[in-house]
Amino acid sequence: MTILTEIDVPEPVHPSGSAIGIDRGIVHFAGLSDGTFVDAPGWFRRYETKLA
Repeated sequence: MTILTEIDVPEPVHPSGSAIGIDRGIVHFAGLSDGTFVDAPGWFRRYETKLA
């Protein structure tokens, strides 16, 4: 299911002079365009047996 909306915004909510890209990955949770990698938090593996 996809929902698409459009609204007119008179000014940017958070004006910024820079942008960053985020890529979701398999080895790392996320990779940022500045070369930073974010590891997965591991909540599922930690509570996996309790959830079962």
